[in-house]
Amino acid sequence: MTVIITKKQSKKEIQETLNKLIQKRESKGLRKHFGLSEKNIDALDFQKEVRNEWD
Repeated sequence: MTVIITKKQSKKEIQETLNKLIQKRESKGLRKHFGLSEKNIDALDFQKEVRNEWD
């Protein structure tokens, strides 16, 4: 999102705008990305396999 600040705006107006942006932002949890992989393979083997896909 882009916020345009003009010279005519006071510090109070700018701070209110920034506070609105902070309040609108929804916190997104990362819990779903942690834990065991669905594939029961060795982590090092998986990492080597994924990195070799680029070659």
